[in-house]
Amino acid sequence: MSQDLSDALPARQLLGVSFFVGHTFLISVMAAMIREFAESFHVMQVLFFYNAFAFLLLLPWVLLKGVRSHIRTTKLRWHFARAVLGVISLALYFYAFTVIPLTEARAIALTGPLISSLMAIAFLKERAGLHRWIALLVGFAGALIIIRPGTADFSVVSLLVVIAVFMWSVIDIIIKKLSKSESTTTQLFWLTGLMGLFSAPAAAYVWQTPESATMWFWLVVLGAIFLVNVCCVFLALKHGDVTVLMPFDFMGMVFTAIIAYIAFQEVIEPWTLAGSIVIVISSVYVAQREAVKAKTLHAKPPQSEV
Repeated sequence: MSQDLSDALPARQLLGVSFFVGHTFLISVMAAMIREFAESFHVMQVLFFYNAFAFLLLLPWVLLKGVRSHIRTTKLRWHFARAVLGVISLALYFYAFTVIPLTEARAIALTGPLISSLMAIAFLKERAGLHRWIALLVGFAGALIIIRPGTADFSVVSLLVVIAVFMWSVIDIIIKKLSKSESTTTQLFWLTGLMGLFSAPAAAYVWQTPESATMWFWLVVLGAIFLVNVCCVFLALKHGDVTVLMPFDFMGMVFTAIIAYIAFQEVIEPWTLAGSIVIVISSVYVAQREAVKAKTLHAKPPQSEV
C-alpha cells in the first residue's frame, strides 16, 4: 500500500501528505485529551491551559531567534480578531466534546472546506458554477445526515459545532491576510498569547487547581501537541497541494473513531460515518474544481489593450 502511494505521488507531495496525516492524528488525540480534562475542569480552564502552555513552550524559541523580529507586527487588530474568534469557537467545540460523541463533532468539523468555499462566494465575490454549487449542496446534505434535525437523536449542541466551523472559516481568511506579512512564529506568538489572555478571566472564575503533578504534566503535553499540530499543518500546506491533501482529511475520522472507542467505548454511528464520507467526497470535488479553475486563469494569456 505504501509502495503504491509513493509511486503515485512525487516525494514533495508525499511529504505533505505525511505531515497532514500527522495533523489529523494529533487533532484526534487532542479531542480525546480535552474530553478527559473536561471531567475535571471547566472547558474555559482547559482552553486557557491549552494556549498558556503552548505560549510558554514557544517563548524560548522566540527568545532564541530574537524577540523583536518575532513579535513586531503591523496587523495587531487582525491578531486580536483571530484570537477572539479562536476563543469563542474553541469554547463551543470543546463544550461539544462533553455532550455529543467525539466522532460526531469531528464529522461536522469536516464541513470546514465547504463553508470556506461558500464564504468565498458570498464575501470575496468568487464565481461559482453549477458543479461547485451541486457539490456544496451535497456536502451540506452530508452534514444534515450527521446532525439529523427533527429526529430523536438530534442534539442542539451539534449546531454549536457548525457555528464554530463558520468562525474557523473567517479565521482562515484572516490567516491568509496575516500570512502575507507575518511569519509562522509571529502568528503563533500572538495567537497563543492573546487567546491565553482572553480566556484567563473565565478560567479564573471557574478555576480548579490540578490535584497532581501528573495532571500538570499532561496539561503541558496538550500545549506541546497543539504546537506540533500547527507546525504539521503549515508544513503540509508548504509541501502538498490542497487537492492532494483533502482526501486524507478522512483519516481524522478513522483516528477519532479508534481513539474514542479505546478511551471512551464510543462506537461510531452509521449515520455519522455515511455523512462524513459524503462531506469528504464533496470537499475533494470542490477543491479539485477550484484548482482547475485557478490553473485555467493562470494559463490565460494577458489581453492586449486596444
